Amino acid sequence: AGSIEKILAVEKPDIVLHLGDHASDLSRAAMPKSVKSAFTVSGNCDFGGPPERLVTLRDAADASGKEASFLILMMHGHTAGVKSGNARAVEKALAAGADALFFGHTHVPLLEYSRGLLVLNPGSSKKRFPPDERIATYGLITLENGVLKPDIRPVP
Repeated sequence: AGSIEKILAVEKPDIVLHLGDHASDLSRAAMPKSVKSAFTVSGNCDFGGPPERLVTLRDAADASGKEASFLILMMHGHTAGVKSGNARAVEKALAAGADALFFGHTHVPLLEYSRGLLVLNPGSSKKRFPPDERIATYGLITLENGVLKPDIRPVP
């Protein structure tokens, strides 16, 4: 099984967000029954499809009946020049009213907050080769009690 299938088998997510380059890998992956929705953006190695999109993630209602929702700007990042820094991408996300920015393109894992915005680059789910020997990684977002909890994990 490929890295996407390995991740899906371990995590059994409700929602899958693919940040581009080889977005078609997601459509070929065997989805576990837990997956209710899957969203992709196109990277510089993809053809067709949007390079960015806004997605709303909703947390289950808490004991008071209040539901939390989070607006995520997903992008591959090549159109925002993220290899030269993520300032333009952060500005786009803030202008869109997003709570978080998820991007790829650099293949370098990043988890930080910028001006109150959660900024996540999960890295690459594919193994890197010399001289770039970073391990394959992915991002996991958990919605718990109205809070987005991000993590970057090694591919199993």
